[in-house]
Amino acid sequence: MSSATEVIDALEAMRDSLSNFAMRVQNPQSRNILLQRAWLAGNLGERIEDQFGGGEVPDGEQVVALARDARSKAEAADPKDAKAIQSVIAAATKANARASKLVGATSRAARQLGTLSGSLRVASSRTSRTTRPGITSERSAAAGKETSEAPAYVADVAKLFPIEAATLFPLGLTLADGSASIVALVIVIVACFVIALRYFATKEDGEPAWNEIGASLVSFLLWVGATGGFWVEEGGFSAPVNAETGAGLFGFVTIMWVSLAPYLIKEQALKRGAAA
Repeated sequence: MSSATEVIDALEAMRDSLSNFAMRVQNPQSRNILLQRAWLAGNLGERIEDQFGGGEVPDGEQVVALARDARSKAEAADPKDAKAIQSVIAAATKANARASKLVGATSRAARQLGTLSGSLRVASSRTSRTTRPGITSERSAAAGKETSEAPAYVADVAKLFPIEAATLFPLGLTLADGSASIVALVIVIVACFVIALRYFATKEDGEPAWNEIGASLVSFLLWVGATGGFWVEEGGFSAPVNAETGAGLFGFVTIMWVSLAPYLIKEQALKRGAAA
């Protein structure tokens, strides 16, 4: 048995290591999977905190060991080595699966909406999770750590990049089979899904974070361009550049956008807070 503090800290450390590693991985599919595993680890940490508070977690030592193993592999892995990347993904999947069992038995259906609400929010309109009174501040103090006003930068990047869209869109392309009209329909459907998911997942005090929803939508559309999704074989629009050059330009802009977006979002939140 381990304390909730130990389990949550292990999951958060794994989350940050996975996010850092993902940013160095060139393969888009592997990068997206790593970011998804990172997001899930952070989400599970929040659920464990809500369920167990500052108490003891049955079988928590297994999660701690698995999370530390995944973190070690992520920190040691070569981002160009496909086998090493798959090893990190497998280790993270195993740790997340074990953590899911800890929280899966208690009021799952009732808790899911509450867990989703605010889980993808970057800029809070009130006191941050890490400094709010109660369980979290006690956990930070018990761990001897300084509290922070915001999540780690890499976690913010993961929240603003719609990894669910990066999974759905390639599946839609296989159905489109080179048809421009179907590709356009897939883009619209996935974009609507991104908006709907983040409408619920960025809610705080009943209000969604529209700036963050818009940022995620921009990230998705840039990612489509970076993967050549706007260039199709049948009925595509005329463009002054070919698919390879266009994808490279979109990729260049995507890297800058995803890097700057967390800072822009938080700056806007600070301005709104000062004006309130």
